[in-house]
Amino acid sequence: MMHRICKLKEENVEDVVRLIRQLADYEKSMHLCNANVNGLTEDGFTSSPPYYHAHVAEYSQDGIEWKIVGYCIYIHGFSIRFGKYIYLEDFYVEPSCRKRGLGNQLFQTIVKEAHLCGKTLHLSCLDWNNLAKRFYFSRGGTELQNSIRYRFADEDFINFIK
Repeated sequence: MMHRICKLKEENVEDVVRLIRQLADYEKSMHLCNANVNGLTEDGFTSSPPYYHAHVAEYSQDGIEWKIVGYCIYIHGFSIRFGKYIYLEDFYVEPSCRKRGLGNQLFQTIVKEAHLCGKTLHLSCLDWNNLAKRFYFSRGGTELQNSIRYRFADEDFINFIK
């Protein structure tokens, strides 16, 4: 088995959408998933600057045909408290390809990028996702205390601006 980590290419967006849907299904949030090829292509490759950046994990049996089996999507941000940071929006490796070093290599790619840019790395995971929590903790991640996340979307905006 061979694997490699690459920046996402426009022609591979469809594969990432497939994986995003797998993750949404696992997280029991398919009803919130609006990822589609056109949106991700526009936001990552047509918009200037792009709204997100991404890397993919590829797997091959023969070194000729490669299959995308994992991805990470991240954005650059700024915080008064932390300065520049990278927010890891999504990180996923297909279950059949786990425990082979792919996830670790993919995660190292984004950690190195955050470190080289003089940034910190921020992320969140669902409170019940012990697999993810163990993964991040075992790599030095620190659970933030005294912090609650909020989101405004759709009806929230409409109700607020009325």
